[in-house]
Amino acid sequence: MVAEISTTIVLIFCVLFFAVRDASLWLWTILAAMCLWLFKAPLWLDVCFVIFAVFFLVRPLRSYVVSLPLMKFMQFLKITPTISKTEREALDAGVVWIESEFFSGKPNLKKISEGLYPELTNEEQMFLNNQVETLCEMINDWEIWDRREIPKELWEYMARERFFGMIIPKKYGGLEFSPFAHSEVIKKIASCCIPVSVTVMVPNSLGPADLILLFGTEDQKNYYLPRLADGREMPCFALTEPGAGSDAASLTSNGELFIGKEGKLYIRLSWNKRWITLAS
Repeated sequence: MVAEISTTIVLIFCVLFFAVRDASLWLWTILAAMCLWLFKAPLWLDVCFVIFAVFFLVRPLRSYVVSLPLMKFMQFLKITPTISKTEREALDAGVVWIESEFFSGKPNLKKISEGLYPELTNEEQMFLNNQVETLCEMINDWEIWDRREIPKELWEYMARERFFGMIIPKKYGGLEFSPFAHSEVIKKIASCCIPVSVTVMVPNSLGPADLILLFGTEDQKNYYLPRLADGREMPCFALTEPGAGSDAASLTSNGELFIGKEGKLYIRLSWNKRWITLAS
């Protein structure tokens, strides 16, 4: 009796240990076989276990004999969840890169070092070496934090050198830089002053330029993009509400399209915002 209790405790410990350590299917199979042997299972149960083990351990066999028929049966019963258009676009957008190595817990340093990495164009490198370097020399981080204000000369320099239009095409007055160049510029400025780096980052990431490029009319592109590129217009990011911040699903803001009396299309917006980035 004592031996049986001890064996049961050991098996429970093994199950918990395997579960915590995310053990492979092979280890679970070995553990199950030991349980059948220790508890002297009947022959028919041993035979069934061996058949199931073969089907599930041999991957091609499992795919064609188990997974594929099961999936077709579920599709026939229409119980499989459907994938929305947005989800399909996200699934097709790409695959994991070297970040999979970092999150694995056992990164392959050789694979990381041999990865394909983007490079700056000559124009982007020149901008980093000259305009960005000049901006960093102009920044007095202590003064900005002390006064809670970015000096006017910094604003004028950033606008003049198109820091706010890095992602805007050249035909609209922007720099037409790559996402990698945008990242390198922000990284360099952030090493000198976080407030200035965020000020440059927001128009190039959270601003409306990309949306206008994708969905705007030609009139909107021709009017807004040059003004965003040279700093005449400063885009603000108004996500946060009194009852919603980073949880965008909790937003209560809404818009309603309607036709005015003169026949023109308008949008009526209703919101209550706070903490609007770059609003000041």
